[in-house]
Amino acid sequence: EKAELKGQKKAQLPRESSEVIELNIGGTHSSTTSRSTRTKMHNSLLAAMFSCSNKPTIHKGKIFIDRDGEPFVMMVSFLRTGLIPMFESKFQEQNFYDELEYWQIPLAPENLENDSEARGAFDDQWCASTLRLDSDNHTVVKNGGTHGIVFCKDALTATNHYIAFKVTISLLTRGKSNLFVGLVDRTNYTREHLTSTYWKDSPSSYYWDVWSRRLVQTDSSGNQAGAHTHYGCACEGNETEIGILFNATNRTLMFYKNGISQGIAFKHV
Repeated sequence: EKAELKGQKKAQLPRESSEVIELNIGGTHSSTTSRSTRTKMHNSLLAAMFSCSNKPTIHKGKIFIDRDGEPFVMMVSFLRTGLIPMFESKFQEQNFYDELEYWQIPLAPENLENDSEARGAFDDQWCASTLRLDSDNHTVVKNGGTHGIVFCKDALTATNHYIAFKVTISLLTRGKSNLFVGLVDRTNYTREHLTSTYWKDSPSSYYWDVWSRRLVQTDSSGNQAGAHTHYGCACEGNETEIGILFNATNRTLMFYKNGISQGIAFKHV
């Protein structure tokens, strides 16, 4: 094909492969990315933009994206590393989350949609006697109003940074019930405390009281070091999926409800 628009050079797009391309974001920032990065979240608007059926806008030899440069570049970094960037201000933080929302990119790992891998097993050696585990340690059952704590078998780390639970209410009973999920320092725990209802027996912990939408933090002595209300949205229905995301770089803890981020719950974890 020889036809060209007068005064313009014919732009050559890279083949749909692992080759890198250069992006011009808003005329202020540039980013060089591979196809695997920009299509990492398969169901996102960003991945759709680079599908075979879409023809990106070319400006001065680069693919032009009409968005603010800084939050877009931070988003690309998040796609590469899986880590939430450090923010210098609340304004910068909000812009980052707005960019993710615009491109329909979830904060949780993509396997949240097929989350059998994200759901870890419970530790039968650290399960309260008031709770019952199934044969493969993937389901824990609470009978009646008796309190009990169970730990996951694998700890949250820089590489194993996300885990999810599916909570099902099979029988409604009278009286108050609480569901606490969070991060604890197991070295400060004893098995005798797995049935305790006292905060002093749960030192160095970060909890989300899911039903009451309350955040509770304890210090190394088990004293409440902080409590905040109205975190997260209310649960609806008898089945809820709860996720925990630990960012080891930023030392933050974030919770998810049915795949939706509830925002950063704790910092300096």
